[in-house]
Amino acid sequence: MKTKLERMICNLLCYDIDMIDLAGERLSSDDIKNLVVAIKEKSTINKLILGGVVFGSDLKDDSMPYLASLLCDDRCLEYLDLRSNHITDQGLDVLKRGLINNHNLSFLDLRFNSISDCAVNKLVDELSIKNKQLTLAAGD
Repeated sequence: MKTKLERMICNLLCYDIDMIDLAGERLSSDDIKNLVVAIKEKSTINKLILGGVVFGSDLKDDSMPYLASLLCDDRCLEYLDLRSNHITDQGLDVLKRGLINNHNLSFLDLRFNSISDCAVNKLVDELSIKNKQLTLAAGD
């Protein structure tokens, strides 16, 4: 039996879908890597929901290089939901590289992670220097 992630990747590769909702799924770094490869192969996704929602989500800092890579290359993604995961200041610092180079993302949800106000403020400052218009939901 296929997991929700496997079904979503198959749908992505076979159909023109514009949203992936994997909220509450237990996603490992390898899962994120495979998802990013599929999205890059057929980039029609404008909304990606990876919010943890349930206790025990496995989305952590080690997944951020894959998401940063997606943000650097993607031209469609407008909405990224990463709320309620285990992302720290270090993960945000890695993700920031992709955010700075992305020109389409307009909303990022980082609420309920382990990210300090200082790291969020630093991101906001760096994005404003680059004239990035991004709505950022952060904090608890």
